[in-house]
Amino acid sequence: MAAVLACRSGLVRLRAVFARDFGHVYMHQPAYVTVQTNGGFAGQGLFFESNVMNSPSQKNLLLALAVILPVFVWSGWQPYDRATWWMEVFPVIVAVPVLWGTRERFPLTPLLYALIALHAVVLMVGGAYSYARVPLGFDIAQWFDLHRNPYDKIGHFMQGFVPALVAREIFLRGQRVRGRKMLAFLAVCVVLAISATYELIEWAAALMLGQGA
Repeated sequence: MAAVLACRSGLVRLRAVFARDFGHVYMHQPAYVTVQTNGGFAGQGLFFESNVMNSPSQKNLLLALAVILPVFVWSGWQPYDRATWWMEVFPVIVAVPVLWGTRERFPLTPLLYALIALHAVVLMVGGAYSYARVPLGFDIAQWFDLHRNPYDKIGHFMQGFVPALVAREIFLRGQRVRGRKMLAFLAVCVVLAISATYELIEWAAALMLGQGA
């Protein structure tokens, strides 16, 4: 019992450090222990407290969907170009069922759900107007005295930042990677692979539709 209490005390301190440095998305950073607790991981390996996977996570997902679905309907009502809209919202169409299907066995953190919702909004707004015509981009260009609409840069940033956090979450929670350097390397590799695949799909679609890639 003393060993269990000592392990739990150490985990609390570890969680506080990661909460300070990385925010809530990394509150469940794992530690290697040998311990058995009610509702927690039993045995030797990565320990996650059971409160990571609780009903508030489903509430966070519902909040994210409450943002995503109305914007999805709005963006698809009369988009500037229907083919462009389909290409931009396709990741949202894939992600929403995946998030819903894994909401119980692999719920994400509130921060990740919020970032995924924000990324989805960026994609859907870009699909509705096309990236070069998004009004917010013109406002940003005017504020910072830019020569072109920079909304596509916002999309590219979100396309790298959010998938990197999701990949890191999956690698950590799935106990698939040990070592922070390897974890960071693989997260970057996942992001590069996703971005490259997406750009190739857009390029092929532009060629088939006779548009500029």
